[in-house]
Amino acid sequence: MNAAIEELEKSLSVEQGNLNDCKRKLERVIERKPILEQNIQDIESKIKDFEASIFVLKSREGTKNDSDL
Repeated sequence: MNAAIEELEKSLSVEQGNLNDCKRKLERVIERKPILEQNIQDIESKIKDFEASIFVLKSREGTKNDSDL
């Protein structure tokens, strides 16, 4: 019986450690969330700028080719 109790106590200790580890990881993610959200917004803005620049350049290229006709 004592061996069974000791085994359960070891398992309990391991799972409590796992729980504490997960909670610490979650806290780090929560702390980083605003930074990650800002990074996403910045990258999305850059992507839109690139897309707009490509559109303008392609439009000018098409106009230039039309004037050659």
